[in-house]
Amino acid sequence: QGWINEKTGETKSPLSDFNPALYSKYAFAGIHILSPSIFECMNDWNGKFSIIDFYLSIADKATIKAYCPKELNMIDVGKLDSLVEAEKFVERITIND
Repeated sequence: QGWINEKTGETKSPLSDFNPALYSKYAFAGIHILSPSIFECMNDWNGKFSIIDFYLSIADKATIKAYCPKELNMIDVGKLDSLVEAEKFVERITIND
């Protein structure tokens, strides 16, 4: 139902009375499973846009759920420094399987 910048305390939400303390906090991960009907909500969103801002714009109208597996391992491979870490992680999984 909202977003919070932990460093500055800035919040974003379609709810006027949004209180972050009433919600569970999850880091945003880029794996999405969507109903095709969600694309109808994107008609006014042109070009590139923040998916977080889009989700916030529909959070009071649509059901958005999160699923966090107990043994979740993630690495942000959008950063060059983390590519070596990701390679080591994949090697560990391959060896253990």
